[in-house]
Amino acid sequence: MIPHLRRHHHLAFYRGTLDGIPLERLGDLYLESGADAHQAKRTLIWIREQLILAARRYQGHAAMLESKPDSLLFISGALDVARLSQHARKQAPKLPIGAAEWAATEQLIELGGEVVEGLLIVQNHNSSDESHRYKEFKDAYFTRFQRHPGYSSAMAYDAATVVLTALKQRRSGETLKQSALRSGPYQGLNEEIVFDANGDTQRKVYFTEIRGGRYVHLK
Repeated sequence: MIPHLRRHHHLAFYRGTLDGIPLERLGDLYLESGADAHQAKRTLIWIREQLILAARRYQGHAAMLESKPDSLLFISGALDVARLSQHARKQAPKLPIGAAEWAATEQLIELGGEVVEGLLIVQNHNSSDESHRYKEFKDAYFTRFQRHPGYSSAMAYDAATVVLTALKQRRSGETLKQSALRSGPYQGLNEEIVFDANGDTQRKVYFTEIRGGRYVHLK
C-alpha cells in the first residue's frame, strides 16, 4: 500500500479521470490547488507513477499470493488491472481474478488481451441489452467513434438525459436538483431512473466475465 495514496481524495480524483471527468472539475472537487488544470495534470502524473511503483513491487516474487488467497480482486482502473492480471497469471494461472466495476471499460480488454480472459467483473449497465433504445444508442456510438460504448459512456448518456430533461422542465425559482427530483422518473438506456428524496438512485447490477474478448453476462 502506498502511504500517500491512502487519502481518499486522491483515489476519488484518480477514479474521476478514469470516468472521463475534466481535470479542472476534479481538481476543484478533490485537490487543494482547486480548478488549476496544470496542477491537476501534475497530480495525475504523480498518482500514476505511484501506482506503477506499487505494481513493480510485485514483479519477481509472489507477494500477492503469500497468504494463499482463494481469488484476487483488483480495485483499480483498466490499465492497472491489466498489469496486475498479467502478474497474477504468471504466478497462478488457475487462480480466479476479478475487478471493481470502474475497470470495466473496452480499454481493459484491449490492454489485457488473453491475461484478462475469465476475469469476473460487475457492471451497472447491460451491454447485451436487446431493446431498440439501447441498440440505437450502440449503433450511433459505433458510427461516430468506431468502437462500442463502455459503462462510462452509458452512464454519461443517462446523466445527460436527466440533466437536460430537468433543465427543460425547471420552474421559475427552482434549482436544478429540485427540478431533477420532481421531473422523474426518467427513461435510461437500460432501465428507468428513479431518485429518492436524497437524490440517490438504485440500479441493477450485472455480473460479467470476459470471454473471447468481450463482456459476457452470467446468468
